[in-house]
Amino acid sequence: MSETSIIIIGVAAVILLLILLRLILPGKGTLGEKRVCHILSKLPKERYEVFNDVMLKTGHGTTQIDHIVVSRYGVFVIETKSLSGWIYGSEDDKYWTQNIYGNKYQVYNPVFQNSGHIRALRKILDDDGKIFIYSIVAFSRKASLRIYLKESCVIYWRQLRRTIESFSERKLSDEQVCFIGNKIYENRIDTNEKGVKKAHKKSVKAARKYSESRPFSKTCPKCGGHLSLKHGKFGDFYGCSNYPQCSYTRRIQ
Repeated sequence: MSETSIIIIGVAAVILLLILLRLILPGKGTLGEKRVCHILSKLPKERYEVFNDVMLKTGHGTTQIDHIVVSRYGVFVIETKSLSGWIYGSEDDKYWTQNIYGNKYQVYNPVFQNSGHIRALRKILDDDGKIFIYSIVAFSRKASLRIYLKESCVIYWRQLRRTIESFSERKLSDEQVCFIGNKIYENRIDTNEKGVKKAHKKSVKAARKYSESRPFSKTCPKCGGHLSLKHGKFGDFYGCSNYPQCSYTRRIQ
């Protein structure tokens, strides 16, 4: 066997090994969700009910929520991020910037992403905003956050349990807590069923493509309210109709 043939066989073997590892080993997102699952499992079970990897139907397909924590202190909807590098952006920006050694990438604002999850959850609860639902976006310590925030909760995984337990005022009755838990159980889709995850990925791509194809949307990406033209001392801008509950604004380019 020639030296060239040996090299070709070696390269093919390496490629095959990488493919097998890709199929066998969980991705960064999956590892991150498992890490957060472990953190949430430390919450007192008599006061907190934890739901992991919850997929729900929406009007446009499905949405997948990493974690939901139901308690008498409110409902916490958690979006887990395993990104590394410097993360720049503002609460109201559609995209954030991930900087890894000078290489920059656009990342869809996870605050907006989680707001969509909360809207889907409110829909199955038939709730018009009266149930206290809190959004939390949690990053691994590999990320260095440089995010401008006004009211959103963007933290590191290590801060997650402390943040949830900092809410100590009772907001929900025992009956409401039981009702919310039952509704999640009744409406969640079994992600282990054949074809479910594939269909979900397809619907996410379609929804994102549709969103990006529109030149301008007057729907608030944070709460789903209507964006209307406002006049301020620094010029015109679009503001959410649900202000002051939602303070989202969009500059006019």
